[in-house]
Amino acid sequence: MPKTPIAKFPMEEKLLLAGEPLAANATRSWSSCFPVGKGAGETWERIRIQLHLAMTAAGVWTFPVHAGAYNFIRRITLVTSDGETLVDAPGTAFLILNRYLEHHMPWFDPFVVACTGLTFNAVIDIPLGFSNLRKPEDGYLDSGAYSGLTLTITTGTNVVAGAGFFDLGVGNAGANAQVATFDLSIIRTKAGMFNNEAVKPLYVPYIKYIGSLTPSNAVQRFNIESAPDLALFGFGLCHGAVARAPFDHVTAATGLSSESDAITSVTFGDNIIPNIVDRKQLTSFQTERHRDFNEVYPVAPNVVPNIPTVSLIGKYFHNFVPDGSVYGAYPTANKSECYITYAGGGAGTNTVDCLLWGFRTKRRVI
Repeated sequence: MPKTPIAKFPMEEKLLLAGEPLAANATRSWSSCFPVGKGAGETWERIRIQLHLAMTAAGVWTFPVHAGAYNFIRRITLVTSDGETLVDAPGTAFLILNRYLEHHMPWFDPFVVACTGLTFNAVIDIPLGFSNLRKPEDGYLDSGAYSGLTLTITTGTNVVAGAGFFDLGVGNAGANAQVATFDLSIIRTKAGMFNNEAVKPLYVPYIKYIGSLTPSNAVQRFNIESAPDLALFGFGLCHGAVARAPFDHVTAATGLSSESDAITSVTFGDNIIPNIVDRKQLTSFQTERHRDFNEVYPVAPNVVPNIPTVSLIGKYFHNFVPDGSVYGAYPTANKSECYITYAGGGAGTNTVDCLLWGFRTKRRVI
């Protein structure tokens, strides 16, 4: 063994909360459950929320939403005692972001028509180290660096009387009810117990939902924060006809996905270089979906693929660091404006959601 061990340590999962109630239409925060502070000696790879939705009464849906559990989580924020907002995004954002980073669909129970007495589970992983980087551990959370960590969750609707369309789907004429609980755990390694720069994280992760636009065939624009401590690994756009929740488009009348590939090109730039990503075409995004989302499309041209309800149509993701190097991230510093623009988008009632991910340099509150 080396005198100063810096070798890999096994990943451990530590359960922090079990069966924690999650009220509907509410916002609640948790902080005392997190083992942080000097001497904690841990680095965290991810925070895992295991959501459980128990259907308790008249649970019959005319059109259940395939991944409705993620719609129920309307917003998740994660803030450190140093004032760093690591995460600010809805549950649906983590469904597609982890699908993109891990190359497979996160685990969940799809909702079904007859659901009385059943419990539907969904795993929401908050990645702290992005798996598509050469060294994901550079972004792990150093639990010994903070005196506190606050997780805040905002929920949507979980009860409807009469016919209704809400987070889980279109209900029947009866009353539908559920009891929501969740388990909270951290995936960690003890590498942080050594006061050695080789095993300490270099930066903090950044995952941010920056809103939605209602497009037309004219050019549309998302404005991005310009900050001296922020760099981006990538961005994602999701386009569809009917917005049920961010990154989820389902037609209420049919329960079918309404994602659309009507965006014709996407540009990313700033006031210095306006075409860093220069009118990237739909065909380029479609090619990258095969690689990044691990989906198989038919070989024959002009054939609509047989895809799952949570489809890849309408997903436009761009990676600034295809070689996995953190040094390839896009720095927002010293720019008076940064933006994403896109052309197309179809009818003016359609919406496009935008997600950013990257990193910030560490802050220290004096």
